[in-house]
Amino acid sequence: MYGGESQVLRSSRNPIQKFFILAGTETVIHFPLIFSLPQTNKNFRQTFATSATFILAMALNPEVQKKAQAEIDRVIGTDKVPTIADASKLPYTMAVLKETMRWHPPVPLSIPRRTTQDDTFNKYFIPKDTVVIPNLWAVSRSVANPEQFNPDRYLDKNMSSSIPDPSEWAFGMGRRICPGRYLAENSLKAIVTGILATFDILPPENEIILPEFTSTHVSYPKPFRCQIRPRSQEKEQLIKARVLEVKVT
Repeated sequence: MYGGESQVLRSSRNPIQKFFILAGTETVIHFPLIFSLPQTNKNFRQTFATSATFILAMALNPEVQKKAQAEIDRVIGTDKVPTIADASKLPYTMAVLKETMRWHPPVPLSIPRRTTQDDTFNKYFIPKDTVVIPNLWAVSRSVANPEQFNPDRYLDKNMSSSIPDPSEWAFGMGRRICPGRYLAENSLKAIVTGILATFDILPPENEIILPEFTSTHVSYPKPFRCQIRPRSQEKEQLIKARVLEVKVT
């Protein structure tokens, strides 16, 4: 490990930076060894949960991963890492991100609300001061074959018009929608495209991954093993260069 990489690893509290450093040389990883939840900034935890869910989904769905990587290589090239500005050119890769948020929402029951006045909805009377919990899990299951990880559902014109867009509900809804929504969404775009451009994510040899998640307010994948490899020596150099560009504060 280079000196600059070691300094970033020691100083950074950003788990994604640590991921890029450690995965650059390690093949098999155990996620909790890299991501320590108590040290993760509470404002970053939903982004972390979605990132970890994405890693799990790619290990379970190699054909989806290869299709997204092919799109990135074709549109962006193989000699650089995509930026947030490139996201609009990558419809399938962005569909992968949407499907990640739908497949397992980071906050399945969102944030509780309280009514400020009496109301009626679908003939149900809701008194003032009633606690209302938005059931995002139910929204995420309102599609055909909800347990199937299928990004194409957002690209099929015959299907997409009837499917709730996760980017419109995964961060909450109404006037109390997450104020950090756009920052989180842009961070996820950078994470997803950066990982797909530079790494292959595979299940561990001779092991079966079972997708299990915590039953907590912010829901994470339970500890799992997978293989994360740089896609080539050239990609490994891109990873190291990207890490050394990070400013340590």
